[in-house]
Amino acid sequence: MARGSTTEAVTQLAVMRIRQLISAEDYRRARGLLVRIAQMLSRLCGPPRTT
Repeated sequence: MARGSTTEAVTQLAVMRIRQLISAEDYRRARGLLVRIAQMLSRLCGPPRTT
């Protein structure tokens, strides 16, 4: 569910960029953070690591 929310946030961010409500730099930085959050959530939902 949380991963879906991050995907929605990326879409909303893209709309804001297309409408020129945010700068390209702000878009790049925010999208990078959202991608990283999605990666962390995916890892939390995956199988446990063995060391």
